[in-house]
Amino acid sequence: MKVFLVDDSAIVLEKLAEGEQIIAAPTLIKKLPLPLRRIIGDMSKTERVLVGLDLQRKA
Repeated sequence: MKVFLVDDSAIVLEKLAEGEQIIAAPTLIKKLPLPLRRIIGDMSKTERVLVGLDLQRKA
């Protein structure tokens, strides 16, 4: 499994950002297992991020 975390240094990771169609930072992408999920912006609420990525059920 490859995990990439793209933050405000997306300019340094321009090719990765371009290939993944990242247009905002921070962006988190979960590709597998399907379906693909993208979280863009504030990730400070861990439970909401995990639910959004379909890694945890809503409490």
